[in-house]
Amino acid sequence: LDSLGFATCFYTDGSLRFPQSHTCRFGAFAIIIDTCVSDNQRVAQAELWRRTGTFPVSLGSLAMARLQGPQTIHRAELMAVVSVCEWCSRAIIKTDSASVTHAFLLCKMAHQFTDIQHLEDPDLVYRLWLALRRGSQTVVKVKAHQEPTLAHTALQVYDILGNRQADEMAVAT
Repeated sequence: LDSLGFATCFYTDGSLRFPQSHTCRFGAFAIIIDTCVSDNQRVAQAELWRRTGTFPVSLGSLAMARLQGPQTIHRAELMAVVSVCEWCSRAIIKTDSASVTHAFLLCKMAHQFTDIQHLEDPDLVYRLWLALRRGSQTVVKVKAHQEPTLAHTALQVYDILGNRQADEMAVAT
């Protein structure tokens, strides 16, 4: 989709197991790819899920991995977003992490890395800053751990399902 000029949509999440233990904790992240090319397709997938419980076939597991370096939830969440930005020049990344969304926006605005080198996980922030110079990526903050209800629009349901899938994959990794 990237090579055809479409901005591919991704859902990302991170997880940290045994966070209270400094010696045994480990982080992981997951990336879900959304293969729909329009909101109409997303609405159709969400409506099918509402009627039948069939999970959208357009939400596919793309990547999951254990975290390298310091083991923190922030680093796991950030690594997922960095990976997408390094792989795709056109991407819409949906994350439930407010701190990663904030770091992404600061990287977009920074003219020099020295403007943002103070941020948490500067090695990953540097990689993100470089990747954002080579493409047109966007980050969208989504609510975490939501349950779809009739009050949600079909597009909100689709986001909830994408975020849930990313969360479940990261936790299982």
